[in-house]
Amino acid sequence: MSSNLLNGNNLRNNEEIHTKFLIVGSGAGGAVASNLLNKYDKDTLVVEEGDLSKEIQSPYLSQNLNKWRNRGMIPIRSGTKIISYAEGSCVGGSTEINGALMWKTPEKILDNWEKKYQLENISMNKMAPYFNEYEKQLSISYQEEENTNNLSKKILEISETLGWSNEKVKRAQKGCKNTNQCPVGCPSGAKQTMSKTYIKNFLSEKGNLIYNSKILKIFFKKNIATKALAISSEGMKFYINFKYIFLSSGVIQTPILLFKSGIKKNIGNKFQIQPNLKIAVLFDKNIYPENGTMMTRQINEFSKDGFSIGGSNFSPSYLSMTIASAGKNALSFLEQWQKTALYISLMKFNGIGKIRLIPFTNLPYISYKIHKNDFEIMKKSILKMAEGFFSLGAKKIITPFKKFQIVESLNEVRDKILYKKNLEHVELSAVHGMSSCGMSGDPDKFESATGNYGELNGFQNIFIADASILPTSLG
Repeated sequence: MSSNLLNGNNLRNNEEIHTKFLIVGSGAGGAVASNLLNKYDKDTLVVEEGDLSKEIQSPYLSQNLNKWRNRGMIPIRSGTKIISYAEGSCVGGSTEINGALMWKTPEKILDNWEKKYQLENISMNKMAPYFNEYEKQLSISYQEEENTNNLSKKILEISETLGWSNEKVKRAQKGCKNTNQCPVGCPSGAKQTMSKTYIKNFLSEKGNLIYNSKILKIFFKKNIATKALAISSEGMKFYINFKYIFLSSGVIQTPILLFKSGIKKNIGNKFQIQPNLKIAVLFDKNIYPENGTMMTRQINEFSKDGFSIGGSNFSPSYLSMTIASAGKNALSFLEQWQKTALYISLMKFNGIGKIRLIPFTNLPYISYKIHKNDFEIMKKSILKMAEGFFSLGAKKIITPFKKFQIVESLNEVRDKILYKKNLEHVELSAVHGMSSCGMSGDPDKFESATGNYGELNGFQNIFIADASILPTSLG
C-alpha cells in the first residue's frame, strides 16, 4: 500500500496484503486496540467496512444516514415486538453517531465479574489507570449548563421538587456548542469521536487503515487464523495475511463474522441490551429544546430499581419520529415543538438474546426474550417519569405504550399500568449492546466464548476487543 489511509475500492482485485496485526473495525474497541498494538509494532492494519466520517456545517439526519448501519434500521425481535437497534458503520464506528456519554464501569460490576467469572486484573484498582487515560485522551468532562440545556435543567427541577437524587454526566467533548446534532455529526467539532482522537493518532503514527472494506471470512490452519477475505463497497475482493487478528466489529457484527468463518461454539448466545424508553413532554412555556444537547444530568434515584432518567437529543425531526405512531393526536406537540422536550429512561433489563446468521446471507437474525422482571422496570420507569414531569406542570406526555399513548395526568398513568397487557405493546430502542462473545477465566466451565484477555477459546491468535466480551450488562 502506498498510503497509510486507503479506500479499499482503489485496491487491485485479488491483491494480497501482509501485516502483523489486523484489527477489524475502527469503533471504540478497534480504535483503542490499534493504538496499543501500533506502539508495539508499526506493522498494524485496521479494516473498516464504512466510509470516512465527514463533517458538514449543517448536518441533517437524511444527509448522514450512511454513518448508520442499514441506515439506522437493525431489528431485534422480541415476541411480536421489534426493538430498534442502532450502530455506526463508518470510520470511528458508533462513536460518530452517539451522544458521547461516558461512564466508568461501576466498581460493583467489576467485583462481580472478578468473583463470578474468575476474571483476573479487572478490579477498580487495576482498571483505574486505563479509565483515567481514556478520559484524558477523549477529553471526558462535565459540560457547562448555565445558559443552555433547559432539558437537563428540568431534570434538576424535578430533583429539587421531589427530593430525588441526580448527578451530572460526563461526555467526550471539548467546549460543546449545544447544536443538538450528536447523532448525525457535530458541526462545531466539539464531540470527541474515535476518528478525531485515537484513529487520528493511529494514522499520525504511521498506522494503516483501509476503509470501505468488509472482512467476509477468516481462514485457518488448524487452530491458527492465517488469512482474511475482504471485499470493498464496490465489489473489489482482496486478501489480508496476518499473524494476529483482533475483532472489533461490534456486538452484532463480530459474532456474524465468526459464524461466517465456521466458528460457533458459545458465540451469540448471551446477547444483552440496555433499552431506552422515550417520551415526549409538552410544557406550558417555551423551553427552546433545540438549544442544548444530550443529557448533561440524570436522575439516578432509581438506579437500584434498574433505570435512570435523562434528556435526549432534540430537533423537530427527532420529535416527529418519536411521536409518529400517535398520528394526528400528536399534532399539538409538533405545533408547539418549542414547548416540547424528549426524555429517555435508560433501563437495565434482565433478558437474554441470541444472535444468529440467516442462512445463505450476511445478515443477522437477533432475538431477545424480555424477562418478567423487565415489565416491572418499565412500569416503574414510566410511572416515575410521569410523576416527575407532571410535578413541574407538564400538560401532556406521549408515552411509547400503544395502549395509552397520550396521557394528561399522573393518575391516568397509574390506572393504565395496572394491566400487564397495556405494557406489552411498547416501542423500545437500544444502542448499548454487549455480551455476545462473553469472557471468563475458564471458558469451558462458564460456556463463554473468550478468555480472560479476550482471546477466542480454542484459537491461538484470535482476540476480541469490543463490547461483545463483557460478561454481563453494565448496569
